[in-house]
Formats: sequence, structure tokens, C-alpha cells
Amino acid sequence: MPESQSPTGRAGQGASIAIVTTTVDSAGDADRLAALMVERCLAACVQVQQITAHYRWQAALHRDVEWRLTCKTAMDRVDALLAALAEEHPYDLPQLLVQTARAELRYAQWVNEQTRPPAQSLAGTRASKAASGSSGRPNR
Repeated sequence: MPESQSPTGRAGQGASIAIVTTTVDSAGDADRLAALMVERCLAACVQVQQITAHYRWQAALHRDVEWRLTCKTAMDRVDALLAALAEEHPYDLPQLLVQTARAELRYAQWVNEQTRPPAQSLAGTRASKAASGSSGRPNR
């Protein structure tokens, strides 16, 4: 795997993470999906933001309030996250977009650790805290 995609390396280097976005039509659905993706260790963090969407659907123009979910996940968890979002999504045709982003190394490591099933992430979290000397909350 190229170094830019690996969450390992020297301090100050970057590593790749994935940003998956989708939209829903209610705050309740947004909160439900966000909590479910983090609970299932498919996303390290999900930010929810109210937006206005303009689009054409079934030959009609629409302007609606929607909620955008921005999910940060490890590169190797993208397919599982997409599958879960598609399964749980209230829309017939959900927007599911994937972007690759370069993140600061420590943040990328945190994202990677948080998207492991609990048995896999425990050892990594302890090692990460010991190496950083901090137990502070990351800036998502």
C-alpha cells in the first residue's frame, strides 16, 4: 500500500482517510444514521449539518431542507460503511459520495482505530495514548 494510504509513518506526515457523505430529509434520520454508523465502528465521526438542496426528481424541480452527514472512516471500511448506509437509508436513491482526504497522521490513526471492531481497536487505542501521552478528545 502506498505510504499516502497507510495510517503509519513519522509525525507530521499525512495519511489517507475516506470521507463519505449522504443526505436525509429529517434531523431524526440524520441522528439515527450518525449514531448507528459510529456504534457499528463504520465511521469514527459523523458530522450532521442542515443544508438546502435544489434538485430534479421525477421530472419536478425541488428545493428542500436536508441534513448532510459527513462520515470520516478508514479506507478499508468504505465498502462496509456504504453498504450499511444504503441498507438503513430512507431514500429510494440515496446520495452516497466517497472522497479521499489527506489527514494529519495522528488524526488518521485515530480514525483507523475507531473503525475497528472493539477487540481490534483496544490494543491500538492503548498504544496510541501511550505514544501521544494524551487522552484528550480529538478535534473531529
